[in-house]
Amino acid sequence: MFTQPHDKEVFRDSKFNKTSTAPSLSSKIHRPSDKMDKDAREQEVFRRLPAIPTILEQDKTREEERVSPPLSLNPDVEYSSAGSSSHKLIRSSMYTIPADEDLFELIGLPMLIVAQPFNDSVAVPEYRADYLYKCKECGSFPTAAQEDGLLRGQSENTCQFKCAMCGCSNEIVSECPSLKEHTVEYICEDSCAKDRSWYASDNLPKSGMAMPSCRKWKEPCLIFMIDCSASSRGNTGYIEFMNGMRSILGSSDLSLFYRRFAIVLVNEEVSVVSDGEMGYALHVMHDVKGDYGLCAPLFIETESLTEERVTSLVQLIEGTPSSQFNIAGGVTVAVQLAAYTGGCKLMAWLGGSEYSEVPEQIAQTAVDCGVSICVFTSPHSKLSKLYKTVMSTGGSIERDGISVAVVEKIMQESFFRCAVRVVCSNGIKKRAVYSSGSSENISMISFPVMSASTAFSVSFSVEDFLKEGSSVHIQCIVEYISSMGESRVRIINISLKASRVMQQIFIGMAMDTMFCGMCKYICSDPINMVENVRKAETSMVTALSLYKRSCAKDTSPSQLVLPDTIKGLPVLMQAVLKYPKVQLGPSVKIELACELMPLPVDRTFRMFYPRLVKISSLFTVGGIDDLMGERLSMRTLDSDESYIMDTGCKTILWFGKDAVDYIDEMIQNEVVIAALERLKETYGVELKVTHCIQGELDADFIGYMVEDQMGGYPKYQEYLGSLHGKIVKK
Repeated sequence: MFTQPHDKEVFRDSKFNKTSTAPSLSSKIHRPSDKMDKDAREQEVFRRLPAIPTILEQDKTREEERVSPPLSLNPDVEYSSAGSSSHKLIRSSMYTIPADEDLFELIGLPMLIVAQPFNDSVAVPEYRADYLYKCKECGSFPTAAQEDGLLRGQSENTCQFKCAMCGCSNEIVSECPSLKEHTVEYICEDSCAKDRSWYASDNLPKSGMAMPSCRKWKEPCLIFMIDCSASSRGNTGYIEFMNGMRSILGSSDLSLFYRRFAIVLVNEEVSVVSDGEMGYALHVMHDVKGDYGLCAPLFIETESLTEERVTSLVQLIEGTPSSQFNIAGGVTVAVQLAAYTGGCKLMAWLGGSEYSEVPEQIAQTAVDCGVSICVFTSPHSKLSKLYKTVMSTGGSIERDGISVAVVEKIMQESFFRCAVRVVCSNGIKKRAVYSSGSSENISMISFPVMSASTAFSVSFSVEDFLKEGSSVHIQCIVEYISSMGESRVRIINISLKASRVMQQIFIGMAMDTMFCGMCKYICSDPINMVENVRKAETSMVTALSLYKRSCAKDTSPSQLVLPDTIKGLPVLMQAVLKYPKVQLGPSVKIELACELMPLPVDRTFRMFYPRLVKISSLFTVGGIDDLMGERLSMRTLDSDESYIMDTGCKTILWFGKDAVDYIDEMIQNEVVIAALERLKETYGVELKVTHCIQGELDADFIGYMVEDQMGGYPKYQEYLGSLHGKIVKK
């Protein structure tokens, strides 16, 4: 993503913290009278700094014409863009891109898109098709932007079009849906369903392990895998997992999502539960018929479940003897079972103290067969060796609220065996894809499972001279299998403009998307996470220095100038450095990277700069979205107030020491409950809620005060002073 010649000259921590060599930002601002003490002077400086809550509020109420869409944290602001799908499905870091390679390298900031193809807040038109009209050269679909340039075809109902991506001439039917809509979903039928990438087709991958000869069912399945070792069963979370499993198996709603499921019990040997005329039986793998230990398709139909049968099934599981756990054997059997179907959600209970790695061949075959691993475990289990395997499958690791989490994961709408291909116009080139912990220059990426909140990022470079004002098109094509076994294709488009006018390029930047893409780049190499932050910071300094020279020539050399569109980027970059997990060991960094990679733009933003609101303010407005957040500094907190902090992944209720008497009243208040429900609705996920009191186990809360000095890193105003010093030296 960042390939400037000076990338290797990153600033090390020891140099970064020596702010005495850089001019203090307070020296650029009118000094108050000498009678004002140091705290008051700092407060005056702090008040004048660019504030994220203010930036978000100004974006919400902006009246002038927009070049870039509203920030992702303002989803209710109406916006439409000619030639593009909804900005809730796909966003760009630059809506006006540099028109030549030299200018692109000179600016330094990354050009990238972040796509969230299944965002359920956007309605996508569906069409059934037995033939898909694509460009014969690059495989892209016709776009609505090409409708005006169509020519009459050889027959009456056909027309010719010039591909917006590669320029190749093609002939299609004039009623092609993608010529009418910027976002289209096709339900593939007949021969059309066979003309798909190998990952989204019925073909099975090649593997060194035993595999079925063909897929038996098109629909995805559900598999439960349980560690039956004594230490795992002795864990309190095991009871929660079994309760959650019993609850979902006893629900009539399960058959709406899955037609069949399997149960794999793992100790030293691997056993699979089968459903026969005599009831449920346990088959040890060496007793199952099949060549070379291939597991037979031992599935249970969800429609056959009754309360009595669920009880019988649970009793069979509980009666399985305990011994040591064989993770390789368990995952192997689960993958073989999934290969008979259209994909799989593997719900695994792993309650032991520590687990070894899944062998690479088995892990890759799991991805190739469309297996998404969701692990449920105790807070004390060590899973550092499993994180990459789990997250590369689009899965997750749950340690709290296990009963509820089991049900929610199963009932969540999912899209299986997603093959993603990105095509772009001539003149720009795809460089890297950032998703599920990977960063590779490849033509297609595979997601075993995607949900409404899953996002990925793709970076680009400018490789040729582009005409001033010309349109640049990027198309994301997602082939996938629905929960009902249908072969589908979703097409998403975005249209950008090219320019050589520096000011226009900066006006077209989108701070939140750029930051999200940078975070995915930073996490693509977890071990070198801090060094990657430094590279991102260096690119920001390069861009700000260029902006000052070209767009703010008349300003004083001692004045720090920030472009309006990215003026919040410095505090966001500093927030990444101050994030506690970034400074910890390799296993924690890998865990952070796996959590962050699939997050969409809004949740990535909140992960590093949460929303902080006073609970008392909720009583004066209609809802939490009507409030402008507080800045993340301890100086903004009142000891007699209570606050809600929204991090996008969890919610923290913080009570000042003088507000302790009202804790129960606040927690149970309907206004607070409504605010928490609104946050859950906004992100479409269950948010863990924690409580803390000022000075009592509130380190997690204080760790988000990114505008204060923290972990050896300076205060926000000192950081801007240091940043200004670097800009001046450029």
